Amino acid sequence: MNTRRDADRAPRRGRDLVLQRAKPGRRLAAAAREIRGALGLEQRRERDARLVGRRAALSGSIIRGRHGINRCKPDAGAARTTHPVGMIRLGYVCQSLGMPEPSLKTAQLGRYLKGLVVLAPIYRYNAEYVRRSLLHSAGLGLSAHRISSDLFPLLDVAPGARMLVPDLRSVRRAAERDDVHLSNHPSQFVVLSSPREEVLLNSLAIMNDQGWVMDLLGAQGSITLHGGGVYGDRESTAARLRQGIAQLALPALQRLALENDERCWTVPELLEATGGEVPIVFDCLHWAANPRRAPYEVELDLALRSWPAARLPELHYSEQWKGKPAGAHAEHITGRGLLRFCEEVEEASGGREVALLVEAKQKDLAIARALGELTHRQRARIEALVPGLAAASAARRAIGAPRADVDGAPA
Repeated sequence: MNTRRDADRAPRRGRDLVLQRAKPGRRLAAAAREIRGALGLEQRRERDARLVGRRAALSGSIIRGRHGINRCKPDAGAARTTHPVGMIRLGYVCQSLGMPEPSLKTAQLGRYLKGLVVLAPIYRYNAEYVRRSLLHSAGLGLSAHRISSDLFPLLDVAPGARMLVPDLRSVRRAAERDDVHLSNHPSQFVVLSSPREEVLLNSLAIMNDQGWVMDLLGAQGSITLHGGGVYGDRESTAARLRQGIAQLALPALQRLALENDERCWTVPELLEATGGEVPIVFDCLHWAANPRRAPYEVELDLALRSWPAARLPELHYSEQWKGKPAGAHAEHITGRGLLRFCEEVEEASGGREVALLVEAKQKDLAIARALGELTHRQRARIEALVPGLAAASAARRAIGAPRADVDGAPA
């Protein structure tokens, strides 16, 4: 397929991007696999084998959320932000670059094995970081947020790491108070369709740990994965994907969503692979980069309709980094592109409430700059689609504060 010529025939929108074939993803390093094996692959194999018997009987109705996640009850004394039905919840992912101390703390496996890393203080710092990020997001009028899957690094491999996770009730209260939709997106190395047993078992361990963390946070959003590779046989890979899903612990299973990617899986292909039983996160950049894609309106509509009533549909917006392989996220996004995508989502969703996450390298600063590019009329339009932005602007006007737009600078 001539992807560039095909792109020229596509309707012109802010999502029109330079289409190139992305380079193959990096493989797991052999050394890392050996280290993870040494840290308890056999124990995880036994644990996940026990899960098979308990999960294999789970029907697709659980995956679709008919036994949905119980919405957490806010503290009686907490003032809770309410949002109108049918709105778009806008947000960004993982790190808040516009607030003081904008980075999470990390831990490298090699240094941990040498005894050079103490996890407990890292976990405490990162938990407080998320609480600060939620307050920061709410102040900007952003009511969707993706927490990092590395919030508690090495949780899946360090013995007793769950015991080191601090009390997360303050984080949970912050999310409840401002009604922030929390989601999660483990790395590309988490592959439930892998033909390699050690990769599958590691993926199950990571997913189950993320489900456990999301439970502690009372988070209602998804744990989103890609379908992985095709390995030369799409049908067999789809069967392995279904088998991997059936082995997930319930907290991860209830929140599972799959996302279309730039090479292997389109929205229709993911729906076919899972029998339509797993909701699909639509990513517009991946749609543009995938030469196998169906028409834009078809994939967007199918993805939105894949979400059961009990769950909030999620979408990803980003723009192509010029000069990089197709699917590479740019540092920033354009205001017009974001507005146009919001309008398309509002039309396709039929007024249903959705969560839209911006996947730009500059995180919250990218959203601020994009909003600063809009004219007064365009700003009014996006605030009508994303009421949280209007509420935040009104709150700033009430206290006489200037509107923050480009990189946090007053407009």
